[in-house]
This record gives sequence, C-alpha cells and structure tokens, in this order.
Amino acid sequence: MKKITLILAAILIVAAIASAITGLMVWIVYYFPAEGAGAGWFPTYATDASADAKEIAAALSTPPTHLVQPMKYALYHWQTLIAGVLAFFGGLSALAAAYVGALELRSQTNANRDIAEKNINSVTDQLDYQKSKDAAASRDEIKGVCRAFHAEVFHLYDRIYRSGIYSYLMKCKPTRAEMRFMTKRVFVDNVEPPMFDSLRNSVGKLPDQIPKQIVVFYSAYRDYRLALSSLKSGVTPIEADDQALAAHGGLLSFLEAMIFFAPPLLKSLAEIGEIDQAIPEFGNEKFNAEERSAESNT
Repeated sequence: MKKITLILAAILIVAAIASAITGLMVWIVYYFPAEGAGAGWFPTYATDASADAKEIAAALSTPPTHLVQPMKYALYHWQTLIAGVLAFFGGLSALAAAYVGALELRSQTNANRDIAEKNINSVTDQLDYQKSKDAAASRDEIKGVCRAFHAEVFHLYDRIYRSGIYSYLMKCKPTRAEMRFMTKRVFVDNVEPPMFDSLRNSVGKLPDQIPKQIVVFYSAYRDYRLALSSLKSGVTPIEADDQALAAHGGLLSFLEAMIFFAPPLLKSLAEIGEIDQAIPEFGNEKFNAEERSAESNT
C-alpha cells in the first residue's frame, strides 16, 4: 500500500510541474509580446512621390504580424501540440488513478478474503472443539454405563456360580426327588435387577455385540428366576418324573444361555470400562445347600 501511494504521488507531482510550466509559458507569451520587433521598419519614398506612392510605401514598410508579435502567434500555431501534451498528462493521471484504484481494490479483496478465511477457520475450530468435547462426553457416558452393567452382570453371574446349581443340574438325575431337593435349597431373588431398567435407553449406545449380549443375558436371567420361583412356590408342580424332567431342562437351558453370554459380555464391558476383574469359570463349583439358610429351612 505504501509503494502504491508513492507511485501515485510521483505521477501527480510530474503532472503538476508540467501544468505549471505550460501555464507559465502561456502567461509569458500573452503578457510580454515582442511589440518592438518591427521598430526598425520605416517606409521610404521620393520627396515628390504622390499620395498613392506614399501609401504603398507605408504598406510595404509595415512588418508582418508574426514578426511584430512572434511569441503570441507561435502559441496560436502550437496550441494543438500543447493541448496534446496536457491531454497526455491528463490521461496518464487518469490511468495512474485507475491502476492505483485497481490495486487498492485487489488489496481490499485479499484482505476481505483473509478475514473470511479466518472466520471460517475460527468456526471450523469451534465445531471441531465441540465435536471433540461431545465425543469425550459420549466416551465418558459409555464408560460409566459399561461399569454399571459390568457390576450387575458380574454380581448375578457370580451368584449363580457360587450357588453351584448349574453343576448340580448337570450331574443329578432329573427325577422328582432330586428336583424337589434342589428347589427347596436354592435361593431365588424376586427383585428385578435395577441396572437394566434404569439404563435401558443407554444400551443401544454401546458398541459391537454388547447390546445383544446384554438383552440375551438379562432375558435368560429373568426366565430362570421366574421358572425357579414358580417351582419353589408350587405354581409349577413336580408330582411326577416327567414334570421333573421338563423343569430340569428348562432351568438348564436358561443357565446355559447366561453362562454362554456372560463371559464375553463381561470381557467387553471390562475393556471399555477399564475394569480388571477375574471371571469365574463354571465346572468345579459345588452346589451350596447351606446358602440362604432361611430359605433352606422352608
């Protein structure tokens, strides 16, 4: 911008000097004509010349006008060139003004473009920051949900493991006596697991196969709990071996579903929730006939 200003100032100074010189020349020619240029011209004629001869001699002795006032009439003859010079400087000034205006417009356009790019970058940075912030909040939410589900699933899974009911059902004969013995001594929790109901809307936010595993595990646990409660209360009677066989198969299928889905579910929840906890392995557990002594005495 500073360079453009200097160029424009130089052109304007040159134009001003040229205009001043031209004006000075015009003023000198107009106000200082060479009136004395013809002072040495005198008519000569014979003393006895007639009036006509004297008039002719006087006319012949008068110098031409361009000799009497040479500068003034030189200006008249050179006015086209002078006007052309002035027009040239005027055009040059106009061209310089247009050039400077174009440069200024381009400079302003570049400045506006830079401002627009800065605004766009600022908005982009804000959006990226908001996305990063939202992503971090989402990760924290998922992590908390995984921790909550891990705690409850592990508790239910561990309770079944410690009860030893799975191993007992795998080893015992599905007779009326065995099933009645088992139902009188195993504890059944009639309280719904609270975590699944409270976090039901968050299950779909979890990645991979975790939502499916959670739904299958809780469904199997609910069916197992309801079936066992029905057997203990007598709603589902065990009066014959065929009824015992059906009850045995139903309970075993619910337990196998939980045992199949719980380990990979707990592992996935532990990885996301950053939990380090060993998962019990079924196979060597014993049926705990003393668990819940109050229930065992019924």
